[in-house]
Amino acid sequence: MGDRSQDAPRRKRLPGEIVKEDTFTLDDWIMGLQSAVSLLVSEGHGQTAYDYPVGLVWDEVAICVTRRNLYLASEMALLRSAISSVMDRKAANEFSKTLKKLTKEDGNG
Repeated sequence: MGDRSQDAPRRKRLPGEIVKEDTFTLDDWIMGLQSAVSLLVSEGHGQTAYDYPVGLVWDEVAICVTRRNLYLASEMALLRSAISSVMDRKAANEFSKTLKKLTKEDGNG
């Protein structure tokens, strides 16, 4: 079970595709590392991210993913508030207050 001839053709996996643990290969790990570094570069780490030690890559990726998820959660909350403001006057007033707080130039909210 799980034994595979070295000559057997392997299906190419898409980046981020989940695979069974027993079929996870070094190529898969390297592709994951390349994807992680690519994410860091896209998040502003610059080309120096290619020189990061592996442990630092994974730590920084975890931070980037957490930050992105929080950003998306905020976007979803604002979208929900915007949709509610169309239906309800009180929600519209709250949405306006929230937008004013978020767009204040002094950053003190």
